[in-house]
Amino acid sequence: MHAERAAIRAWCDANGAGRAHVDAPTDLPLPALLTAADVHLTLSSTVTQEAARFGLPTVTLDPRASLIYADEARCGYVLHADGAPASIVAALERQYERRGAMEPMDPYPDRGALVEALRVLVGEDRA
Repeated sequence: MHAERAAIRAWCDANGAGRAHVDAPTDLPLPALLTAADVHLTLSSTVTQEAARFGLPTVTLDPRASLIYADEARCGYVLHADGAPASIVAALERQYERRGAMEPMDPYPDRGALVEALRVLVGEDRA
């Protein structure tokens, strides 16, 4: 939403000065942001996948996100909240409470296939 960035910054400054960070989430490297966050909130973003690999739970606002990120949802990393503020707050609180209890997801969901492919490439499976 680069084109809307200035308008979003102005709105945040007018409605909650010092409580919202508009520039840092775009300007800083994603790993730095994920390691500093408590919970990830999104409509539906691929950052959901990276967050789970850092052990960071996500709250999504798009009901399709649980289908798109099915592996992450199955592990508890994705929790849907409808658009109502009370639902969003409740989901954020629930994910915040769970964040330390979940193991980070494996960055390579099918590690066995990757290892086998590497063995074939380097010729380990040849007699």
